[in-house]
Amino acid sequence: METVMWLRVMLKELNKYRMKLKLFCRLFPSDYDFERDTLVELWMAMGFLREEHMEDVGSRYFDNLLEEQYILPSRIDSVNRKTKYKVNLDKVAALSNGEQATNEDLNIIIDDENEITADKTKAWNISVVSTNVNQNMLKTLMSFHKLRTLLFMRNYGSSLKEIPSAMFLDLQSIEALDLSGSHLTELPSSIGNLRRLRYLDLSFTLLESLPESMDRLGELQTLKLRGCKNLYELPKNFKELTHLRHLDFDILGQLTFMPKGIRALTELRTLSAFIVDPEGICSLRELRNINNLSGSCCISGLENVSDAGDAWEAHLQDKVNLTQLHLRWNNFKRYDDSDRKFAIRIIHCLKPNSESLQELQISYYPGSEFPSWNSYCKFKKLTLLNCENTQFCMSLGLSSTTKNLSIVHMDRLTMIGYQRRGIPSECAFPELQEFVVDGMLSLETWTVNDGDFPLLSKFIIKQCPKLTTLPFLAWLPSLQHLEITQCTTFESLPEETLSTLVQTLIIDDCPLLKKRYSKGAKDWHKIKHVLNVWIDLEDMHSATEDNNSTSGSPSYNDFDYKETFDIDDIQTPWREDHF
Repeated sequence: METVMWLRVMLKELNKYRMKLKLFCRLFPSDYDFERDTLVELWMAMGFLREEHMEDVGSRYFDNLLEEQYILPSRIDSVNRKTKYKVNLDKVAALSNGEQATNEDLNIIIDDENEITADKTKAWNISVVSTNVNQNMLKTLMSFHKLRTLLFMRNYGSSLKEIPSAMFLDLQSIEALDLSGSHLTELPSSIGNLRRLRYLDLSFTLLESLPESMDRLGELQTLKLRGCKNLYELPKNFKELTHLRHLDFDILGQLTFMPKGIRALTELRTLSAFIVDPEGICSLRELRNINNLSGSCCISGLENVSDAGDAWEAHLQDKVNLTQLHLRWNNFKRYDDSDRKFAIRIIHCLKPNSESLQELQISYYPGSEFPSWNSYCKFKKLTLLNCENTQFCMSLGLSSTTKNLSIVHMDRLTMIGYQRRGIPSECAFPELQEFVVDGMLSLETWTVNDGDFPLLSKFIIKQCPKLTTLPFLAWLPSLQHLEITQCTTFESLPEETLSTLVQTLIIDDCPLLKKRYSKGAKDWHKIKHVLNVWIDLEDMHSATEDNNSTSGSPSYNDFDYKETFDIDDIQTPWREDHF
């Protein structure tokens, strides 16, 4: 009997707990979309999640609300490719109807038409969607003495330009504060009084610095600084924020160096980038014990590493939850032979965890060889961008599990070759499904053995002006999508007929191919079995043989199979325009 009673009590507490998570969603307007991590981090700040692995537990609760349709998918963000969500206000608004809500669960939205009455000042959680945030409104907000959550929703173009110092003296109970998208140029030092603050979003503000008093925010778990283009450094005593779990900022073009002593932040789960500075303020050794990192991280400024031991001491192999890694050198520095040899030593020392890594990007790497650890890492996606190699051997140092490979703007590369390692049955990429080669201005020779790409279904070749032909195209048994663009000397497809599995063939700005394979040309019969053939934006199956009629041709965007490669696609989540 006691066991049954205990189970009933536990079930009641669990339902009450889940109700709090749902009620908190009332803070979001119907047209406001957000990411999964944002809501989970806000739940963390409110104390709804207290487990060691709070993010994992919160994500499971998020899935429950998604399954019950309290939360609905909204769209895919075109920048970071993450799913955005919205609250299903019809369901959320119906919660606790007929019940007396406690002040703790009272969540209100303040807009231009919502008058603040005396009873509302007891609310613990407020979101502001007004386009006219003036000093009078801020003064009114200061009367909410028990306020725990204050969110200025940036989707509404907040006109917030200044925060009075007294505001953070009156509202010392705040646990979550969102000032993102406001026009703030500075924060008052009184923010240091928010000793209970766990979530602070300053993204896309005009802040030029952060007050040194922030080192008193000992409970801070989440700090978001993305889009703060005028912010170049963090407070000197940033190392005091030992409970910080998520530090999100732009990879490059923002912070110029990492704060000294960042090694003390061992709770970090999110660290967008680690910047190696030329002054040695913060070396790679600082990463040694930050082993809870998850998701993606860019290690930038690798040309500033002075000791290969620093790279080894970073202990990347201990970051068992890190799934995306970007290794980046400076794209403006001129490298001599000694620099190139040293870069090889550095990249060999930056060995990630072989089981967890899913995506690897290497940018502006000046070395002549890729690291041997690539061969046993199980990453699915590999991007090589602006590396200085003159030759590329596909069987050396490349993962057998890679499904997506992009080689972009390696201007010095003259050949792509293949070298067996003494295993007769070995093939270059047994799992590769998508292969993009773009901006290879010097590439002339490409050698492939039959059977190297058994699963390759999508093959895109762009801006290779010296490449004349690729006979191995006929040896791709799974090929479905072939795209050849801006290859001005590319003169012929293989003599053998392309696989009958090929559904899409796109040729654009390749004059020799156009002359030879257009409808009615001498080799049209070799490709006419392909379901969709596009040459210079024209659908060949609907074109007349004399090619007189091109008006009204649908664009690639009208074509279901067309998915034109863009350099942005292969750099997600580290797009160059964000660096």
